[in-house]
Amino acid sequence: MYKDHETPRFWKTYGEALRKYLEKRLVDKSLINDILHDVYLKVYLHCKRYDFCCEKAGVKNLRSWIFQICHNIMVDHLRNKAKYTFTGDTIIELTEGPSADNTQSYLTVKQLLEGLPEKYAQAVYLDAVLKISQANIARKLGLGISATKSRIQRGKRMLREIYMQQSGS
Repeated sequence: MYKDHETPRFWKTYGEALRKYLEKRLVDKSLINDILHDVYLKVYLHCKRYDFCCEKAGVKNLRSWIFQICHNIMVDHLRNKAKYTFTGDTIIELTEGPSADNTQSYLTVKQLLEGLPEKYAQAVYLDAVLKISQANIARKLGLGISATKSRIQRGKRMLREIYMQQSGS
């Protein structure tokens, strides 16, 4: 049993690995810290209810369980922060307006993505905006990794062309 001032063993064991997992997927350090805090609280409170006994808590693989919680919390944060709403695997609509300091870039990205066919917009959005790995995008879209890479490259090339047409260059 842990005393309140001790760092639980699960955090000593997996805390740094969770940070690295998030750093591979996210750029914003404050968001990473927020997510790690939420993961710690969720795991700690759940485990505390069962006297930090995995068997009592119904957890068979602690590492897998903690990383799944981390992934789910990351996705929740991104959905709350994202400009697009996802239903299944498709981008539906813009749900948040721009902030005062990024209005122009927000409108540009929105207009550019709207100019792409949905399959390319979705792949580019997942890669460039949400920073999801191409392997995970491939799984999510039901494609092979090479097809996913090609789709992202084509989508980015199309974005460049649309941008050049709109900017008159």
